[in-house]
Amino acid sequence: MLIIYKYREIIQNFLKLSFLSEKKIISHKFKKKLGYTLNIDQPKTFNEKIQYRKLYERNPLFITCADKYAVREYVTQKIGSHYLIPLIQVIDSVDTINFASLPEQFVVKATHGSGWNMIVKDKSKIDFPAMQYQLGKWLLKNFYPRQLEWHYKNIKPQLVFEEMILDASGNIPTDFKFHVFNKKNETEIYIQVDSDRFGAHTRDYFTTSWEKLKLAVKCPNSNEEPQKPKNLEEMIEVARKLSEDFNYVRVDLYSVDNAIYFGELTFSPEAGFSKFSPAEADRQWGESFILQQ
Repeated sequence: MLIIYKYREIIQNFLKLSFLSEKKIISHKFKKKLGYTLNIDQPKTFNEKIQYRKLYERNPLFITCADKYAVREYVTQKIGSHYLIPLIQVIDSVDTINFASLPEQFVVKATHGSGWNMIVKDKSKIDFPAMQYQLGKWLLKNFYPRQLEWHYKNIKPQLVFEEMILDASGNIPTDFKFHVFNKKNETEIYIQVDSDRFGAHTRDYFTTSWEKLKLAVKCPNSNEEPQKPKNLEEMIEVARKLSEDFNYVRVDLYSVDNAIYFGELTFSPEAGFSKFSPAEADRQWGESFILQQ
């Protein structure tokens, strides 16, 4: 069955990319999703600048740091391995998965895409052949044709198995995402807090002083304001260090029992189709995003 899926993927990707330029595909989708015309030659908004990055920025570090396995070495060099979620194994074929040796709880990530994660809280309830098939499909896919995010195009397809990190209530911990804009003489940071991501998902935004911003993107704000992490200052410093090689990057972190864990580095959030509310925030964030020409 996977061989059929493989060739279907190849044909679909060929058809998608053979008749229109990347610029035209992106421009059409941009207008459809965000309701305004993309100005790729003189981008002003955050979303426009993400599209510019997708089309023209070719920083090889994007590839290394978007790779869910290769980024571990980058993080180790920048801030130390103690910020990494413990690694169980990394493989490039589902045939090499030793299911019996895996712990009762674990997380699987595909190295070469976004959102290709499998969370296993109880191994005894997993249909292993179905799990193998899903992971096998991920290994056959190239994430690049979906949103034309260049840095995913040539990442080696692998599967990373990590230990499960849970909060004190036994739930997936709150996700703290630091949008870091490095300008010539200053750094500007907005903190995105994603709560209950696998339930009633809410999203809130804060300054580094933990002042809540009147902003919503994709998900509603929470009814109860998320608690400020006790180690927020350390999290901000970690985000600064991990972002220092880039004009803009989103640094995803977790805080569990006052310990900080690295999640990922993201170079094109929502693939540059973030619908800001209020809409003027799109331009405000764009002003902080100094493009590399």
